[in-house]
Amino acid sequence: MTESYVNKQLTNACQEIYQALHVDFTGIACYEGTNKEFRWKYVAGNRSSKWKRMTIRFGKGMAGKVYQTGSRVVYDSSIDEAIDFPIVLAEKLERAIAFPIFLKQDVWGVLLLGFRKPYDLSKLNQEAIVDYIKKLELIVINHSEHGGEQHGKKV
Repeated sequence: MTESYVNKQLTNACQEIYQALHVDFTGIACYEGTNKEFRWKYVAGNRSSKWKRMTIRFGKGMAGKVYQTGSRVVYDSSIDEAIDFPIVLAEKLERAIAFPIFLKQDVWGVLLLGFRKPYDLSKLNQEAIVDYIKKLELIVINHSEHGGEQHGKKV
């Protein structure tokens, strides 16, 4: 399974999630093998290209906190400071939720779903989200089993 094939699968999955869940923004952050940096790599519904320049730091921002804790992170503009969440600022999101994508027991990446208007996140189809995360994990597992990379290292 080539890197370009996996990139295409993840790009398509990101677009599918964006359309199926009717969110305003979908992003997948993961390590880039060439730079060995954790960054937003696949997005749908973006309004700017700022995500391309963002490097995610461990424990910082939505993806960094998910990567650090291995748990979902929720952003609500009525409670949280957007300054702490660069992707939220760049995409002008009012509500967002981010989930870990696992490879074996390690966080491989982060799936972020965002809304540009206030939205009750409990209305999101949780079953569908779990299914999409499993689909993303399966893509990553299949890639790793065929000599792919995890966090910039051969698996």
